[in-house]
Amino acid sequence: MNKYITILFFVVFNFQLAAQSIKKVEYFFDTDPGVGNGIAIPVSTSDTVRLSAATISSSALSTGLHSLYIRSKNDNGWGLTESFPLYIVPVINASKLISAEYFIDTDQGAGNGIPIIIGSPTDTARFAFNISSSGLSEGIHTINVRFKDAIHNYSHFQSFPFYITRQVAMPAIISAEYFFETDPGIGNGTPLNISPSADTIIRSFAIPVSCLNTENIYHLYIRVKDGAGNWSHFETDNFKLHGPNSVVTINSGSWNDPSIWSTGIVPNGNSQIILNHDVIVHANATCRSLLTNCHDVHVDPGVLLVITGNN
Repeated sequence: MNKYITILFFVVFNFQLAAQSIKKVEYFFDTDPGVGNGIAIPVSTSDTVRLSAATISSSALSTGLHSLYIRSKNDNGWGLTESFPLYIVPVINASKLISAEYFIDTDQGAGNGIPIIIGSPTDTARFAFNISSSGLSEGIHTINVRFKDAIHNYSHFQSFPFYITRQVAMPAIISAEYFFETDPGIGNGTPLNISPSADTIIRSFAIPVSCLNTENIYHLYIRVKDGAGNWSHFETDNFKLHGPNSVVTINSGSWNDPSIWSTGIVPNGNSQIILNHDVIVHANATCRSLLTNCHDVHVDPGVLLVITGNN
């Protein structure tokens, strides 16, 4: 059975008469039954009346274009009639989807495709399925999918192009290299030991970062070479030496002088030290780690600098 809804409609109506209160509001569709003979809308007496679409019923209207008319009454009588166009369209309850099928390139007819299981009947189907490309030639093809509802009507099919390529055995990765910032040219980077060679290599490397400024953001680039001598494009990531727990020199001087450190405190056994300047250790000192960045650390005779290396 058909249901009807309005699709063109003004949700809110405002009526205001200066220095007068609105006491009654009525509406009608298409034909004016006469002032005071429309369908009443209950309202509270007010200078302004705001109406909701929910207060106006369109259930008796036929499909097609109609006009809604509304007028209000105050102490001086009825005002002018306002009109609003609206359109009624039928809504048919759609049957649920119960199955689907697909075919590649050539349609063998509805019901003759390769079945797709979609589960319980549903209004909307979202699913993943495996498609065999066995027997397809190299080149472009089209997969087509259509659905069937509970009364056995098939939809139009949706088409999705894809491409079949010939699989070629790829040579293994045999070497890799890295560089910072400026590309020295293919084969001229710093080598990484990736032995033994493989198709896929997942490995951790310790890459020296000496002589890099702690305040700059740097870019690390890595590329690999296969057994046929082909180099890949490089992959890149950025980093900064100055981490959240680092203590950095801001001047050269004595290790035991708080003013040369970024924290304003002499480092202790938990400090991760990064040097931007040369330092001299006049008294016993300790730290967790020490990155010299090509700067000198002079330890006086009889004095110890202990690097714990604790994680």
